[in-house]
Order: sequence, then structure tokens, then C-alpha cells
Amino acid sequence: MICLGLLQTGLALLKKHIIILGLILAKFGKKFCRLLTMAGKITLHYGKKGSILFWQQCRVVFIYCWRCLKKTARVAWRFLADASCKAFAYTTSLAKRLFNYIAARQAPARKHLYQYALLMRLDKPIGIFLLLWPALWALWIAANGKPDFQVLLIFVSGVVIMRSAGCVMNDLADRDLDPAVARTVARPLATGAVSVKEAVILTLVLILFAFLLVLQLNSLTIKLSFAGIVLAIIYPFTKRLTYMPQFFLGMAFGWAIPMAFAAQTGTVTTVTWILFLATVLWAVVYDTMYAMVDREDDIKMGIKSTAILFDDADRSIIGVIQVLILLALVLIGNR
Repeated sequence: MICLGLLQTGLALLKKHIIILGLILAKFGKKFCRLLTMAGKITLHYGKKGSILFWQQCRVVFIYCWRCLKKTARVAWRFLADASCKAFAYTTSLAKRLFNYIAARQAPARKHLYQYALLMRLDKPIGIFLLLWPALWALWIAANGKPDFQVLLIFVSGVVIMRSAGCVMNDLADRDLDPAVARTVARPLATGAVSVKEAVILTLVLILFAFLLVLQLNSLTIKLSFAGIVLAIIYPFTKRLTYMPQFFLGMAFGWAIPMAFAAQTGTVTTVTWILFLATVLWAVVYDTMYAMVDREDDIKMGIKSTAILFDDADRSIIGVIQVLILLALVLIGNR
């Protein structure tokens, strides 16, 4: 039913924008024919002077064509934006409904598997996308738009696995804090649905699978992967030590960038580190917004974050950081 709804929505969007494009093209065709007919008549009746007028009319036609093309491009872009937003919304909805369906019909033997999936946040794929996008940026830039398919498959799989492992490690580090926060009180470790021992075993299994994937790549990528796992392990504990844990999160999420360049080209470049910096700043922006929701609870429990550090200037500082991200991306584009 969900897939049918997605298809119906997509077809409705496509029909709507095809009608708009059809109207634009019909109007353009009618205007074009009228202008050409007028230009021909002028040339026949007025000779050389008519020829000049003819070329003036051609210029008018050209300008009109250009405006129509721009308008058509805007409609096409609006269609793609609408379609991508709808697809993302349906993907998230599909994941949630699927997990609710399993929860409602699960047998006792599958109950633990469902709790493991919740512990890995597989019901909330947005975290996977936030980790995957920088990796894909790096792969496409490093490969000039044509990444190796095996490398692409390894990185997509590795992102899903390591994001899941990171969620489990985060919950292990916060297992004594989550019951006191309204947003996290229902997490499997906080409720006791999954034991600490089970969570540790699950983390080790996920890391092992991720490492087996990395072993398919070159030696530089394997060496960089050790720094990546260190960042993933230490991040959950930084919120107790510094007011800038979001920067560590950004480094952990962005470490796929040097690994992607190493896997695709065998080296890391200046562009690699500029893109890495942009990703770190991007993570600081969205995770600071996320931390602003928990600011009151974090202050009570002594948890540190950039949301607390920035205080009343949070939105202004976020705006400045976003400008820095755009400058970094422009710098990458000019290289």
C-alpha cells in the first residue's frame, strides 16, 4: 500500500508538471509561428529595410525562446525538488511503518531482533543519509563523476554498518543518562530491553563486518579506517569533557571523505581536507540545532554541547558557520 501510494503521488506530480510544460510549449509554438509569419511578410513587402526588420524579429524570437527555456527549466527543477521531497518522506514513513508492522506481529523469538534494530536506529534512516552524503560527495569528486562500482558498494554498505555501530556505542556511553531525558527514555538500553553485554557483542560484530569490507580496499584506506573507528569510539564521551562534541561528531561523520579519496585515487589531496572541513562544519550546524532541543536536560545533568556554549547567540553563530560551509564548497568548485 505504501509503495502504491508513492507511485500514485509520483504519477500525480508528473502529470501536473507535464501539463504545465505542455502549456508553456504550446504558447511558445504559437508565438514562434506568429513571429516568423510576420517577419516573412515584412521581408517580402519592404525589401532591404524589411530584411533588417526581419532580423530584429528573429532577435525577438530568440529572446522569447530563451525565456521559455528558462521557465521550462524552473518547472523541471520544481518537479525534481517536489519528487525528491516526496520520495524522502515516503522512505522515512515506509521504514517506520515497517518497524511498527514487525512490532505488532513479531513472535517471541524475533522480539530481540526488533530491539536490536531499534538500538541501531534502523527505523530512523536520516542518520544514514547524513553519513552517506559526504561519502558520496567525496567518491564523485575523487572519481570525476564516475566512481568505481565496487568501491561505491563497499562505502554504501560500510556507512549503514558503521552508523548502526555508532548508535549502539552512543547508547552504551549514555545508558545511565538516557532514562533521565524525555527524548531518549524509550531507547532499548534505557528500558532494559537489551542488556549491556548484548549491546557490546552487537557493536563488535558490526565493527568486524565493517572491517571486512575495508579489507577489500587499498592499504592507505585500511590505515585511515583505524583513525575512523577511534573517532567513532571517543565521540560519545566527548560531551562529558568539552563543550564542542559536535566537532568530534563532524570528524567521525566526515572521516569517510579521506577514506573515499584514498580508495578511489590512492591518495588524499587539498580538496579532500577542504571537503572534510565543510562536512565537519555542516555536522556542527545540524547537531547544534538538534542539541538545542535537549539544552535544559543537558544543563541539569552536566552534559556539554555547542548549544550550551553558544547560548543566546546560537542562531547567529549557526548562520556564520553556514556561510563558511558555502565558502568552502565554492573553493572546492573552483579547484
